[in-house]
Amino acid sequence: MERIPHSQSQRKMPGALHLAVVLGLLLLLWVAFGGNDFTAVIIGVPTVLLALAAALWLSPSWEIRVNPFAFAMFVPVFLVLSLAGGMDVARRALSPTPRLDPALITYALRLPKGTPRDFFVLMISLLPGTLSAEMEGDTLTVHVLDQQQDNAAALASLEQRIAGVFRQSLHEQEETGA
Repeated sequence: MERIPHSQSQRKMPGALHLAVVLGLLLLLWVAFGGNDFTAVIIGVPTVLLALAAALWLSPSWEIRVNPFAFAMFVPVFLVLSLAGGMDVARRALSPTPRLDPALITYALRLPKGTPRDFFVLMISLLPGTLSAEMEGDTLTVHVLDQQQDNAAALASLEQRIAGVFRQSLHEQEETGA
């Protein structure tokens, strides 16, 4: 009997451990926002279950491997970058003479297409004075508030951290002759 290969539209579903981890994280998030008010359980349980169903439905693939140690190490980086990015923009906005030298820069993406790359593009806005503007193929255009900063190094460092979280190796971009 001939074996029929899986089509790309079929997705591998997560195992019980993966579901338990996602459910546990969603519950922790609900408790963090809801506090210890147990009357919130009436709203919390259905909300968490709907969030889990949405995660199952929206996930492009459950075959993504996350390095738990690298993820744990990324959480404080995420928090520091969030604070630093917010403070940088606030400082610039409230300063009587804001230091602005805006530009659009291009960055050659080294993460493979998929969730790790998408996550990186979303996280760029955490870096002080940066915002993802456009992605075309393996090139990302980033709006920066100060082109004198070493934006390329900050982007490369963030991309490297995210590669570690998703257990990905970074691809070097081929040089194009000018």
